[in-house]
Amino acid sequence: MIRQIDGEKDPRCLLLVFRFVPFVTKLFNVDNCYEDLFEVVSCYFPITFSQPKDDPIGITQHDLLEALTICLTSTPIFATLVLDLVFEKLGSGMDTAKLQGYDLLGYSATVFGMKGYGTALSQIFTAVRTELFQSHDDAIKTAALNCLTAVTRMVSKSPAMAVATGEANPLLHS
Repeated sequence: MIRQIDGEKDPRCLLLVFRFVPFVTKLFNVDNCYEDLFEVVSCYFPITFSQPKDDPIGITQHDLLEALTICLTSTPIFATLVLDLVFEKLGSGMDTAKLQGYDLLGYSATVFGMKGYGTALSQIFTAVRTELFQSHDDAIKTAALNCLTAVTRMVSKSPAMAVATGEANPLLHS
């Protein structure tokens, strides 16, 4: 399957692939091939597709990006690979990569939670802080802040935070 996906360029096929991979990761054990599977779909990130004006099919960049985001977050085994991908793209200097990178990071934090991202919190906060102080692009700053909001929400809902605030012990609230 991985060889069949490799190098695909047709947006119709890519949309099918991005929608198919989550089924594969849920139905089959991909422990032996998860890196190859991730690599073959992550090479399309960020999505730079522009829909042709006279395109009768109607696949948009948003359609592809949404399907790829769900694909890249379809299994917890992808968590560290997503982090590596996002941090690479955030350092690229491409505005599209940064915008989509912060969106993916925020979305994936809600999917993977502290178990997947707990060790990367410092790196995430550093990236957002750097963006906020150095970027001149309001859209990128907004994406970084939205990412920070999602990550902060993830941290606040974690069991460790519940223990630290006393919310994990119902006897404290009686």
